[in-house]
Parts: sequence; C-alpha cells; structure tokens
Amino acid sequence: MKEPMRQIAILVRKEFRRIIVSPLALASILFFSLGTGIPFFFSGVSITADVTAFRQFMALIPWISSIVISALTMGLWADEEKTGTGDLLRSFPVDESSIIAAKFFAALSVYVFCLALTVPVVVLSPVAGHAARFIHAGSGAAFSAYVMLCLWGAASISAGLFFSVLFRNSAVSFFSSTAALLAFAWFSSPHLDAAAR
Repeated sequence: MKEPMRQIAILVRKEFRRIIVSPLALASILFFSLGTGIPFFFSGVSITADVTAFRQFMALIPWISSIVISALTMGLWADEEKTGTGDLLRSFPVDESSIIAAKFFAALSVYVFCLALTVPVVVLSPVAGHAARFIHAGSGAAFSAYVMLCLWGAASISAGLFFSVLFRNSAVSFFSSTAALLAFAWFSSPHLDAAAR
C-alpha cells in the first residue's frame, strides 16, 4: 500500500511542475484572479451590500472556474498522446490508476491555489463596507462555500480530464469541456448558492 502512494506522490510532483512551468497555468491563475476580483470590487457590491456581496462573489467563481479548469486540463492527456510521452509513461512500472490520480491531484492543487488567492478578497473586503458583520459572524458560511467550491472543482477537473482523454486535440478538448462545465455551473448554481447562505 505504501508503494502506490509513493508512486502517486512522485507523479503528482512531476505533473504539478509540468503544469506550473507552462505559460497557460500563469495565464489561468491571472485570469481567475482578475475575473473574480474585478467584478467584486468595481461593481460597488463590496461597499453597498453585506450578505449579497459574498453570495454574488461565490456565485461568480464557478463560471470563471469553468474556463480555468478547461484550460488546465485540456492538455493533460491530449499533449501526452500528441508528443508520444503517453506511451513512455505507460511503460513505467506504474499502474494507470496512479497516473490518473496524479494528473487529477496536480490539477486540483492548482485550482485550490486559485481559490486560496480569493481568500484575501473575502477577508479584506469587509473593511470597505457593511460586509464585515457577515464575514465575522458567518465564517461557517464562508468555510462551507469554499468546501463546496473545492468539491465542485474536483468534479469539474474529472470532467476536464475525461474530455482531454476523449479528444486528442487540445483545442477541441478545451471547447468541449468548457461547454460541459458551463452547463454544470448553471445546473449546480442553486446548490452553491445554498452553501454560501
């Protein structure tokens, strides 16, 4: 049991390095930060509202995440098959479930990092308006909303990996997974709103 976990840890580090050094990861993280921060601060919501500011902020994250997760996962399998490293990776003494888990956890760690970048927005924005009462009194709602977003992200990464396996072309994988994840965001938005309440 210890050996598969060690293999997964090694593969996660490899995949994480591969994701992080790509310019796509930096662009995705920047897009996520700007896409969630700019509407929150410049719409006037953070100053005029209390509970609705936090709920609107949390409702925006899945829509932005759909594009970011599609960009992060589009090449995880498609690029491996295109460059031929998929055959090399499968020739190692590692089972395929470890390879899948490594790709999943590497993409999930980047997504959780993106979510962690939004925590200062939630914590520091109450200084600007009436939301301070909500954040300080309702930290359980903020925690449950972030847990729900992490679970939503994990499900979305699974779908993104599925589309990356399904299509050998990264662009086709990106557009098809974006369409599917936007539909998933629309379907799951009432549940995410309930978590933010």
